[in-house]
Amino acid sequence: MRPTRNNYRQSTHKVKSNFAICVQQLFTAELHGYKINNNVIIKVLVAALCCCESLFAVCRSIAGSPTDKTIADNLIKLLPPYQKLQQHINATLAEQLPKTFFKKTHRLAIDLVFVPYHGRWD
Repeated sequence: MRPTRNNYRQSTHKVKSNFAICVQQLFTAELHGYKINNNVIIKVLVAALCCCESLFAVCRSIAGSPTDKTIADNLIKLLPPYQKLQQHINATLAEQLPKTFFKKTHRLAIDLVFVPYHGRWD
């Protein structure tokens, strides 16, 4: 049995804080509105991720929050282009892997379906 890795345990406050820092670094601008700003968007995203709910559900449950459409529209304006965003996310995920992961090759299996089929072909 492997020993436990305590360095991967973090409090919920620290996880939320780290998430907010990562997302804030992705934003390409700063919003300064009455009901919408970067912190409001991050708050809604954290709530959606923690509760596994949609933006719509979270915006309805948080008093005084903007609509889901407002959040989504402003989030699209704040994020970098898709390619840059994808590179940043991949780099961030790779940083989280243990260094020993890269010391040897690993087998990988992918189930790729070009035409999904669920049902009958009548």
